Amino acid sequence: AAAAGQCVLLPVGPDCAGVIELTEALGHAVAKRSPGTQAPMFAVGSPAQLLRRCASFSEWSHGDRAARVNAGASPYLIEELVATDRLVLADSLHELADTYSEPCIVIAADPPGGVPVVARHFQARWK
Repeated sequence: AAAAGQCVLLPVGPDCAGVIELTEALGHAVAKRSPGTQAPMFAVGSPAQLLRRCASFSEWSHGDRAARVNAGASPYLIEELVATDRLVLADSLHELADTYSEPCIVIAADPPGGVPVVARHFQARWK
């Protein structure tokens, strides 16, 4: 859908299971597109908080990630995506005010049992 110029909402559970792998897979897929068609990715709320900390998980990760750290490289693609402005990490919707653009990919989680504010915001915006 993002390749067709549409916005994509990827809601994840409150535990953010699989967010690192999902973000890296999307980063690889977006990178294969021509520069003018690479949709930015935005992680909002708890996914953003997890992605900011993921480099510290390398010692518990697969051996190839630990080997990259020992070689002086980043263990995850997340840091490269942020450095190249292809991934924006925001704790709240308000933080996206200066960087948000469409079409885009949004990764968001709402609190368990809470009102899905982030998902509702984008669903209403993209109607």
